Amino acid sequence: MKPGRKVMLMTIGLSVVAIIAGFAVSTVATPARLSPFDTDLHWWQFAFAFFIAETATAHIEIRKEAVTLSLSEVFLLVGLVTLTPTALIAARVIGGAVAMLWRRPAIQKSLFNIANFAFEAAVAVTILHVVFRVDEGGAVLWAAAGVSVLIAAELSVAAVALVISFFDNNRPIGLLKSVLVVQAVVAVASVSLAIVGVAAIAFSTASVAYLGVLAVGIVLLLKRDAATAQRASDMESIGQFTAKLVGLTRTTQVVEVSLREIAHALRGSCAAIVLPASNVLRVQTYRLDSNDVRPGADYNFCSLIEGLDEPKLLERVECDGITLIPDGVAAPIVVNHQRGMIVVWDRSTDVGQFLPRDPRMLASIADQLHVALARAGLVDRLHYDAHHDALS
Repeated sequence: MKPGRKVMLMTIGLSVVAIIAGFAVSTVATPARLSPFDTDLHWWQFAFAFFIAETATAHIEIRKEAVTLSLSEVFLLVGLVTLTPTALIAARVIGGAVAMLWRRPAIQKSLFNIANFAFEAAVAVTILHVVFRVDEGGAVLWAAAGVSVLIAAELSVAAVALVISFFDNNRPIGLLKSVLVVQAVVAVASVSLAIVGVAAIAFSTASVAYLGVLAVGIVLLLKRDAATAQRASDMESIGQFTAKLVGLTRTTQVVEVSLREIAHALRGSCAAIVLPASNVLRVQTYRLDSNDVRPGADYNFCSLIEGLDEPKLLERVECDGITLIPDGVAAPIVVNHQRGMIVVWDRSTDVGQFLPRDPRMLASIADQLHVALARAGLVDRLHYDAHHDALS
């Protein structure tokens, strides 16, 4: 079964589980007995909070994998004890759906993420109201809600890791283990922050200012560490790309392997290379969903070569509702003293758009590919001469 169809079935399954759990829990659950807030909170306020949490995120990307740091668990925890189950699930879905529209990822990716948001909220309310059945407020309620959020977050990220493994059969078990460990740390930090924040608000409104300073400091440290980890990951990806090209002697081999590795390194679902051949431009395209390389492309990338003097991000170009050029990243490459190009588009991670550092990384990869293509071209020429030489 193709990975795209597996993702579709996974999306349907998560949606069905969320709907059944939501309606089942709503018949037995009651709102929290105690609330630390003086005023009632409404579902639309949480929908807005989830929207902010999903748009203001920090990401650490390792090849096709993306670890997202957000505050969604904070609002999920507070919503568990202040909203009814159906209201919380609705807020999570609506806030996440608006965030997906804002970030504009692929349709299949958006649908899966929305279904996963509903699944996460449904699991949390089911554990709190059906498994724990807490009938009192205070520390017991918050502890039960915290554990519910932790379990829901782990199952949610497990679903994401499973989907990634559909496209990466080489290491699904290792991927699941590493992502679950990181998500557990992030979820514990978010839940702790939420409980401390609620306690601070209940004790003194002025305490929020001190808590805010602490939160800002933590975010800045995370961003700095994330940037360092990202640079190390990019260098590792370039090294792995170079290693994959070692031993390849034919141009067709170099093109096929390099397109797969370029898509993986830049976290794209599609990659194409435009090479000059006999006074024409030949295009080869790799697609992650089918995991193969085919001639041709869905977009007119050849029109970009003349103006592509340096690597850059591509902006979507549309005409009459038809996409002519997608959002992506492109870099020039010179082959046989003629200019070609490499282009990657359609992000395969939760990060909806390519980032400013991606053109620089693609340029480094293009330099390595230039050497590999020159070497393969020489071998191709030797093979041709050996079979067509007048003396042979």
